[in-house]
Amino acid sequence: MIRTMLAAFLLLFGLPLAFGGIQLGTLDGSWGYALLAAPLLVSAALLFLRKRSALLAYAVVILASLFWAIQEVGFDWWAMAPREGVVVVLGLLLLGGPIVTAGGVAFLSGTVDYYVRGYDLANGRELWRARLPAGGQSTPATYLGRDGRQYLVVVAGGHRYTGTKTGDSIIAYALPAK
Repeated sequence: MIRTMLAAFLLLFGLPLAFGGIQLGTLDGSWGYALLAAPLLVSAALLFLRKRSALLAYAVVILASLFWAIQEVGFDWWAMAPREGVVVVLGLLLLGGPIVTAGGVAFLSGTVDYYVRGYDLANGRELWRARLPAGGQSTPATYLGRDGRQYLVVVAGGHRYTGTKTGDSIIAYALPAK
């Protein structure tokens, strides 16, 4: 489900980027946006097809956008900002990666809301979620406690750039016993 939603988002973002980039290029502007749209659309298609190479295609977007920005404006931060905006906006979706348990559950807290969630890897269904006291823009961790149970740990520190409340919480959740 999340993979499909991300693919749809990349497609909806990539199509206007492609058409706008082509229009800009034909008006003697930069072709950079149109060229960036191609691997973005390829990444969307590969996500729809459930191919791991979608990540490689997205990495091409990041590297191509950086190369394009440096080639056009050098290292002038203010001139680079609008060119790198594509990567920044899409990068918000990747604030913190998931952690996957041996039982096939992926836990994710690197989002722009206040939740940590657990997903079934077999079907993408949300199995569990808990509200955090601050934004959880981080990758969760797990550990095996002295009692033999597995625990999930989340740092809820928030971040002003994502619009989430900041905090200083470290929360551990006990996973169900086998």
